[in-house]
Amino acid sequence: MPEKTALVLIDVYNDFLHPGGKANAALGESLEASNTTEHIKLALRVARSAGIPVYYSLHQQYHDGKYTGFEHWNDMLRSVQTSRSFEEGSFGAQIHEGLEPDPSNGDVIISKHWNQSSFHNTDLDWLLRQRNITDLVFAGLVANTCIETTARMANEQYVVRIDLRFPITSVCDLLTEA
Repeated sequence: MPEKTALVLIDVYNDFLHPGGKANAALGESLEASNTTEHIKLALRVARSAGIPVYYSLHQQYHDGKYTGFEHWNDMLRSVQTSRSFEEGSFGAQIHEGLEPDPSNGDVIISKHWNQSSFHNTDLDWLLRQRNITDLVFAGLVANTCIETTARMANEQYVVRIDLRFPITSVCDLLTEA
């Protein structure tokens, strides 16, 4: 049922996927061993060939002063601030080559997420409902944080049904854990 399906790509930033990315040092070995980048590209090609829209969920980008006055820190926010990951205007904050959105396919970049969920404090739910999307396929970074949290939230409170299978490659093969 492609007309009710969307691919959600999470945090496909250069800082994760490019060997020179700020977060790549922590993930590089796993990315390479699982061939994650190529699997994500395959998922994207298959989705586009089936006319399935892609929703891009990207983490908030760092800039000086962004976290000034924050009193409720977590490890993720602290890590982004310390490393300056996904810094606005930087190479690391660009979508990895070959994974860029294609507006002619109906691709959408949702509002950026702050923590691990692509739903919490974003417009993803609203945008999915506008197209009556009920089936989601997830790919991207990082499996045991952002993707797992987003999938759980989708299942518990947002969409009618999530499909954790992909016609060619299982979602587990598309993911990398930290």
